[in-house]
Amino acid sequence: PQWMTFFLKASENGDLASVWSSANGRNAKLIESYGEKRQGAQLDKAGKVFLGPAKLFADGSPQGYTAGFSKPYFKQLPGKPADFRGFPVFNSQEELFALVQKLTMRLQITTHTNGDQAIQDMIDAYSAALEKNPRKDHRHILNHCQFCRPDQVVAIAEKGFVFYFVTHTWFWGDIHRDMVAGPERAAH
Repeated sequence: PQWMTFFLKASENGDLASVWSSANGRNAKLIESYGEKRQGAQLDKAGKVFLGPAKLFADGSPQGYTAGFSKPYFKQLPGKPADFRGFPVFNSQEELFALVQKLTMRLQITTHTNGDQAIQDMIDAYSAALEKNPRKDHRHILNHCQFCRPDQVVAIAEKGFVFYFVTHTWFWGDIHRDMVAGPERAAH
């Protein structure tokens, strides 16, 4: 891809400190182009470009009303049904599980998750893949994980997944509480 050519050229020219490349996990052709390389593999001659995790999206943003929740949004947008809970990125659980199974064979996976249903979908997909193909070094990531339920925190820790959260609470906390999730879900 063009962005990889850019990084490799910058490395060759000495203009790059280092970069980890996260490939679109749904781009089968790109993933296959890495052959048998695993995450952390050096991709250039100078040791500046490395293969990072495969990147997936399980949902969108809470404030954009595209995060996947198990319960309806607290206040619905005009035109949305009363039970609207966002929507998944994947067409089916089978599609998600098959892709995660294939990727987890050799790559770390980092997935954008915000709503508790999207988080659960990824906990289930990561867990199923690792049951079939155990890997101690997987370190699969749940990005953002904003509306992670307490039971999910326990499951994430038990499975050895990694999650992190950025400053969305600072910027969007009042919107999350008053519009998106309501006080009860926003409290944790």
